[in-house]
Amino acid sequence: MAEHKRAEEKLRKGEAQYRAMLELADVGAFQGDPFTGRFLYVNPKMSEITGYSEEELLGMRFLEVTHPGDREEDSERLQRMVRGEAAECAYEKRYVRKDGQMVWVQVNATLNRDETGRPLRMIAVIQEITERKWVKEELRKSEEFHRFAVEAGRIGTWDLDLRTEECRVSPKMAELMSFSSDQTTVPGAQWWESIVPDDRTLMASALAASIDSDAPFDLEFRIALKDGTERWLYSRGGVSRDVSGKALRVHGASIDVTERKRAEENSRASEERLRRAVEIETVGVIFFKTDGSITDANDAFLRMSGYS
Repeated sequence: MAEHKRAEEKLRKGEAQYRAMLELADVGAFQGDPFTGRFLYVNPKMSEITGYSEEELLGMRFLEVTHPGDREEDSERLQRMVRGEAAECAYEKRYVRKDGQMVWVQVNATLNRDETGRPLRMIAVIQEITERKWVKEELRKSEEFHRFAVEAGRIGTWDLDLRTEECRVSPKMAELMSFSSDQTTVPGAQWWESIVPDDRTLMASALAASIDSDAPFDLEFRIALKDGTERWLYSRGGVSRDVSGKALRVHGASIDVTERKRAEENSRASEERLRRAVEIETVGVIFFKTDGSITDANDAFLRMSGYS
């Protein structure tokens, strides 16, 4: 009897620790039935992303919150995992929130299987990427992009002369790069020195690729500010050539994406903590429904509790 009570106490502690870990996570997480497509468990972040309560989600199927245009492909991915053709999937898709708003998410999913290889449940980590998708879409539409730059004042424009290596910048670009507010022309040396050393090679490679192949210039990079901090910029542009095809200038626009990059890093760190907690043999982890019934547990938890 005493041993049974100790096992129950370990179970309660394990439930509390795991619930606390998920409540602090910056990413959504869920478990689902790979055959019925129903949610078996969702963490609080999933409710924030979808707008549905945890109770509502547990009565729904994955496809009910998936955008109609993504449902067929989403279903095919799950079936490939069920058939064993893919061990895991990482992709982008759209959710339709309860209020009707569409949001973009990054999905990383895998299947848990029993000892015979039969799929037991789908486990997925969800990260909202709506802002990132929005920024990239704006940058693809050059006319709309420049109009947005004027109206919103968030985007800086630049024009790099490949012959002189001087770069003309808009007032907003000067601000983004931490240059003097009245500086409209930046010497090549000053431009390169403003870029974080580790990212200079990336910048040079991206410029060379655009010049050599006429592909759009598309890069996220860091700049060093005067106060010692770093700022992330996302830049997109193109190449101007003379009649013979020789590249003369690379021009484009940039936007500050520092907050988005920080959010992504926090999400990755949170996802990594969850993954490590599941994999560490000395940490017991269980999965359970809102009614308290356990749906799964790792080997460490089984050893602690004494249950099979």
